[in-house]
Amino acid sequence: MRRGFLTLLTGTLICAAASSCSTAPPRAGLDSLLLVTVDTLRADHLGCYDVATPVPTPHIDALAAEGLLARRAWTTVPITAPSHATILSGLGPLAHGVRNNYRYRLPAEVPTLASILAGEGRRTAAFIASYTASRDFGLDQGFELFDDDLGIDAQGRPRSQRPGNEVVDRALRWIEGHGSEPFFVWVHLFDPHSPYEAPEHYRKTHADSPYAAEVAFTDTQVGRLLDALAASPAAAHTVTALVADHGESLGEHGEEEHGMLLYEATIHVPLLIRAPGRIAPGTVIDGGVSTTDLAPTLLALLGVHSEAEFEGRDLLANPPAEDRLLYTESIYAHEELGWSPLYGLRQGDAVYIAAPREELYDLAGDPAQRRNLAAERPEQVARMRAALEDLQREHLRPERIEQALGSGGELEAEDMVRLESLGYAAGGSAAPTDDPLPPVSGRNPVDNLIDYQVLIRAQHLILAGRATDAVRMLRRLNRDDPGNPQYQLKLALALENVNDLEAADTTYRELVGTHPSFLLGHRFYGAFLENHNRGEEACALWARFAGVYPDAVGAVAELGRCEIDRGRAERARQRLEEHLERHPGDQQAWTQLGRAQAALGRTDAALDAFARALALRSSDRKTLDALVAFANDSGETRRARRLLESLPAYGQGSAAIRSALARLG
Repeated sequence: MRRGFLTLLTGTLICAAASSCSTAPPRAGLDSLLLVTVDTLRADHLGCYDVATPVPTPHIDALAAEGLLARRAWTTVPITAPSHATILSGLGPLAHGVRNNYRYRLPAEVPTLASILAGEGRRTAAFIASYTASRDFGLDQGFELFDDDLGIDAQGRPRSQRPGNEVVDRALRWIEGHGSEPFFVWVHLFDPHSPYEAPEHYRKTHADSPYAAEVAFTDTQVGRLLDALAASPAAAHTVTALVADHGESLGEHGEEEHGMLLYEATIHVPLLIRAPGRIAPGTVIDGGVSTTDLAPTLLALLGVHSEAEFEGRDLLANPPAEDRLLYTESIYAHEELGWSPLYGLRQGDAVYIAAPREELYDLAGDPAQRRNLAAERPEQVARMRAALEDLQREHLRPERIEQALGSGGELEAEDMVRLESLGYAAGGSAAPTDDPLPPVSGRNPVDNLIDYQVLIRAQHLILAGRATDAVRMLRRLNRDDPGNPQYQLKLALALENVNDLEAADTTYRELVGTHPSFLLGHRFYGAFLENHNRGEEACALWARFAGVYPDAVGAVAELGRCEIDRGRAERARQRLEEHLERHPGDQQAWTQLGRAQAALGRTDAALDAFARALALRSSDRKTLDALVAFANDSGETRRARRLLESLPAYGQGSAAIRSALARLG
């Protein structure tokens, strides 16, 4: 280590890190936790990591100086939802099951910091800044208050994100009211994520770098949190941690943002912990650190013993060696575009990336990763490839991944727009999902980034009402990569936007023909058919899909919805009940069963089905809308109100549930 970890500790601090103190009493004085996660924050844009940073970050630097800084910390996934699942659970994506920003939901059986600390009597609250860290991905479990109400934009649509000052305002109010009792507060800040829209003062100060302007604004918001905590009675009792979920490429290796590639710009993250009386100021860990280490370290600092299994380690009790193996992955390109997944391994300064063209870098002499040494060092490549595969086999939990997929939400048009507005390609997942470790093969993401950036620009054009321009770009992408599910879907949507219905219909048919297992493609084509008075064709589309893929989450629900809408509620009821006997976790199937029972005049059965659906996902808009419509039509508003007010999310202030209650007659 650059500065010996143990030599920095004195007195009781040395005792805390030594195995001989394993019988010492619980760590006195620390009973609360403030966790700040900053989306898309590069380590080299913080003064505590790089003196050449292009932006001053005095507040975050002060936090680092007062505690522990992990110099070589790696994220497990350069994507928001799965990375936060790791931060909260201490497990990597292969173990907790969340691999991408949608379709996945953290299984309820996975213990998290919130569920563990709530079980120990802490008050728990989370204040969320973006849709990609919302309750839709299961990150709310264990929180007494989960504030992910992002508000409404100028057009009256749900916002995809909210600025850090709004998040911190709400967090400070909560801390002020609960600082006298043990708590766990998670504050999620999203500002360094694109689109970069810092307040005017910061934009002017950092006119040459919109990203740096966002980092400066974020540092100010972190300062507000730290200052308020310092002035509160909780200060001496609170562990404070700050970590990024991933970094940002800013053009390195051709990647403009993050998610596709596995280079240091997006994988290396800041990780800081301050613990008064437990960690000496200025402590630096130079060994390999993973974001899986955060949860077990924080619990140990709070003196909380948990039976949960962690992939990571307590960094105080077991400081990592410099040659520790660290894992990262991105299957984003595979799921969204049908390209190759990427897997990465770090050992010391050596970084290996499993890709269609293998890569090996020595960060000591090549920190920018410009020289691929794979051809020069075949023996080292073979060793690291084998080590990577061993690590994958060690941590892989296929049943957990299946759970995360099976309980994930269905991407709706509104959700897709929200993800696209944040710069993600959303709507793929046409690739087979039966292999939890899809092989490295096919198009190499690093060689096809130009096409990906064109896709992202086309998405923004559609959102901006310039679909005609998007059509030209998407036709070119389809010619160069025929059969790509993203390109086909977005071209069909663009053609529909410009009212070229014949071409849109042809493209949709090509899409579902080329990708018969692509649920979202079928959903958009089905909606297209219904919107143009072709409802029976939509029912036939879903009947074919459900016949071939009856276990696909959402397929039977869509067919049931289609039949109910066309007066075939009894047939839908029978189909849905048979399906739910095999798949009781299919939330949308319960919703449609509720609608079927309502159409058949079975009030109690309808309410029971809606209750089952809301028990699985209490803020689901489809379910809430269906319940409100049923209650208002049947006169069961009082029972519906009692049902909604009994949901835990109601006590957490769910905006969706409040809206549903307001619409009850």
